[in-house]
Amino acid sequence: MLSGFRDLLFPNVCRICQTKLAATELAPGKICSICWNKLEYIFPPYCLRCGHPSGDGHTASCNHCIALNPWFAFARSIGKYTGVLREAIQLFKLHYKEDLAEPLANLLIQYLKKSRDLADYQTYDYLIPVPLHPAKQRDREFNQVEVLARIISEQLNIPLSTDNLYRKRYTTPQMAISREKRLTNVSQAFAVRNPHLLTRKKIILLDDIMTTGATVNECSHMLKQAGCDKVAVLVLARGG
Repeated sequence: MLSGFRDLLFPNVCRICQTKLAATELAPGKICSICWNKLEYIFPPYCLRCGHPSGDGHTASCNHCIALNPWFAFARSIGKYTGVLREAIQLFKLHYKEDLAEPLANLLIQYLKKSRDLADYQTYDYLIPVPLHPAKQRDREFNQVEVLARIISEQLNIPLSTDNLYRKRYTTPQMAISREKRLTNVSQAFAVRNPHLLTRKKIILLDDIMTTGATVNECSHMLKQAGCDKVAVLVLARGG
């Protein structure tokens, strides 16, 4: 009886399609296997540098990253910012459906375990989530990327750094402005507090969405200026 009352108050349904989850999917808020199977993964060929799916994989750059002039060694994305993945990220990020943190983090964990590009993830010195401005973090009450990074760090034993790279200037959300304005919007928006801690270090820079790549590129720029040997970018979804 108590179990039935709990199910009535907290129905164990898929966050995307609202259907009741099977017994093997009992954690509240998980996404059902039918919805997961609709996720549009990004497979090769893609640009070897920025990971954009329009690249053919035979060259180390495409029109997107030539325009960006990347400071990162390479960027990789789990899937396209459409459908199930887009809805899951928005529910987690904008409405803080915290029970989506684990399944989203697991997408990144499985990628790290299986990807040829990041097969050496255990040799990286730090996992660094893209920081929010303090004012935005107070409004949202959490940094969704940092939540994911903490799960990944704990599961894979990659050291986590959350306070060295910081956002020093409040910026308009990238999704709210034109592609042309995104590069200047984040220019000099980030800084490093203790550069000596990053000298000759290898970094995995984590974010949830990459569209033009302006944000992760500006972060990579600051990390490289601080003395990092290598910055590899990993994101959940690729838009644009």
